[in-house]
Amino acid sequence: MFDKFFKKPDGNTGDRAEVVLLPQATDDMEEAKLIKWMVKVGSSVRKGDVLAEIQTDKVILELESYQNGTVLYLGAKEGSKVKVNSILAIIGDKGAEFQHLLGGEKSNTPAKKKQRPQLKGAIGEIKMFAGDFVPNGWLICDGRQLSIKEFSDLFETISYKFGGQEGENYHIPYIESKGGILHIICVVGEKVTT
Repeated sequence: MFDKFFKKPDGNTGDRAEVVLLPQATDDMEEAKLIKWMVKVGSSVRKGDVLAEIQTDKVILELESYQNGTVLYLGAKEGSKVKVNSILAIIGDKGAEFQHLLGGEKSNTPAKKKQRPQLKGAIGEIKMFAGDFVPNGWLICDGRQLSIKEFSDLFETISYKFGGQEGENYHIPYIESKGGILHIICVVGEKVTT
């Protein structure tokens, strides 16, 4: 019944994010009260899961999800009145951009900014870095195998020191991360000439 209230975004950002609107449950319904959220931002939901309880002037309804995904945004506070066709929630792929779907509506969910800092370094240099992301141009020292063709500058610096197959690939060092500190190696930066 409420599936028409899940609207796909006009623009394609590469990640799926769909809007959940307050449905018009009866012909004369103009608004409803959001009694309780059954989910929170970050919750995984499956098709058929109850998202919220809403109360019209006649009945209490359970609003179900018509899709699988992650709750990215909740647009109304419990106990508040919501107009028909207002955005109740946004569900989609984890980490998908959704702010463009809100238009002029104010978000009750703080926007997460993707921070990908630039960190200057010399190719092959290893630094310690505290964070839950890796700066552009660096890789975690996790012993992974890299293509000589794709990362030729780094290969010129470390060669087969950490293993690999001659002519095809090589490995970067493995340094175990502890206490949120990552060891990262510079793969895009200044070339060191000897």
